[in-house]
Amino acid sequence: MVQDLTLYREDFDLGHSDLAPPWEACVIPWTMDMDPGIEEYKIFTDGSKWNEQVGSGAICYDSNGQEEWSFSLRLSNNASVFIAEAIAILESIKRILHINRICSIFTDSRSVLMALASYCDQTSIIEEIKLILKDKRNIVLCWVKAHVGISGNEIADSLAKEATRRETIDINIKFSKRWLKNHFQRVIKERWQQRWEFSLKARYTYDLMPQVSTKRCFGDFYINQFLTGHGVFPVYQMRFFGKNDICHCGRDQGTITHYLYGCPTFNQIRQGYFPSNFVNLGLLELISLPKVRVGLRLMGQFLLQKCLD
Repeated sequence: MVQDLTLYREDFDLGHSDLAPPWEACVIPWTMDMDPGIEEYKIFTDGSKWNEQVGSGAICYDSNGQEEWSFSLRLSNNASVFIAEAIAILESIKRILHINRICSIFTDSRSVLMALASYCDQTSIIEEIKLILKDKRNIVLCWVKAHVGISGNEIADSLAKEATRRETIDINIKFSKRWLKNHFQRVIKERWQQRWEFSLKARYTYDLMPQVSTKRCFGDFYINQFLTGHGVFPVYQMRFFGKNDICHCGRDQGTITHYLYGCPTFNQIRQGYFPSNFVNLGLLELISLPKVRVGLRLMGQFLLQKCLD
């Protein structure tokens, strides 16, 4: 069960468990040197995602430059742009299997082309394209730069975008392992955010960082003291150990604010490591500066020694 959506094993694209050895693996070459203006049978493909809806599009021209066919396919919302690009190529290939002459397929998705040229395990769609093209040497895959005025590429892009605006889904895409991983990461982060917002603890740190983030990690003993308000500060020592909460300078309570901006004991550190406008900066702004972090560690070391005395 994924929130209100029930999924079964067959709903997932889990790849192939019986991988061929590297020397038997199939790779499909591609080129970026083909002129999209060549007068031969050619196809332009594209994929698009808009408002969480996904589409694939393609247009085919004969050797005289006349449109032969085109399609615009809406994919299920779980599809990525990568999959949309791959589907556009796959569906185009299926339409030209009966043709024996040279056919060029132009795509602006280098990631799909690189996946086709890779020995690594790929999605079933990529593997299906590989299987078909393994013995179809007359079909040439070509990369073309996007949005540079190439007519076929622009039309394919329009067809893919047109598909994203339709309600009816033409192709249901299996859920990828990456989709499942990203979905669970998103759900976990949402629940983490809810716990963080409604918790009664660590409100000092919450005021500094109201939004949770997996990219913000401080593995520094002394810096974490300033971020949490725990440990070496006299106000914390009083709450948990009954010690005096007055700073050793005798001028104020031993709070983080006092040590950052006021305690005369650390005037030299502030002069040597803090910017001249430090009084206008908040804690997170100060911590973002490497030189300030050095000064904060020196403060923390001094305060820790005072706690141990």
